[in-house]
Amino acid sequence: MIGSRVGAQPGIIPLGRDDALRFLPLVVALLVYVAALAGIGLALVDDVVRGSERSLATRLTVQVPAEASNARLQTILALLRQTPGIVTAQLLTPAETALLLEPWLGSAAPFDELPVPRLVDLTIDPNSTPDLAALRQRLTSVVPDARLDDHRPGLDRVVATVRPLQGLLVVAIGVSLLSIAVLAAFATRATLTARRSA
Repeated sequence: MIGSRVGAQPGIIPLGRDDALRFLPLVVALLVYVAALAGIGLALVDDVVRGSERSLATRLTVQVPAEASNARLQTILALLRQTPGIVTAQLLTPAETALLLEPWLGSAAPFDELPVPRLVDLTIDPNSTPDLAALRQRLTSVVPDARLDDHRPGLDRVVATVRPLQGLLVVAIGVSLLSIAVLAAFATRATLTARRSA
């Protein structure tokens, strides 16, 4: 039968379906699925890290004790707005501060009765970062317990934590693609070996 086919169509090699390789498409599809998931995960993690860097790298927070007088609070706001490198200095309302604390204290917490510090949200110029050490000294000269929070060290820790995950996803993509190439080569070799006589 094979001889008649070859004789009838000289340019055709009769490679039939190999039962030993019938699960190969499923395995390849699974590997492609894993590589796609890893690629999507890598893109999402990268977007989150970049978004956090853009958001937190230009933000600072000043905490003013709740017992500080309104005059001292206004003095701190004026000092911040006159500091080179600070683009905006916005005093959060008690309601906005309560929303920030709600995930930790719950919505039923009596925020009006708690000594919640007043928060000032700062936006800084990334090309002209203010001298934070000098700014802290100036703030404490107005209100001794005023606190300037820099979010960038925390961001660096988050990035350092995420790097191993990104490396793992890259390895998963590489292993999946390499496995697909090896399986394709193995399948081709096995099929040609099995049909060597043809």
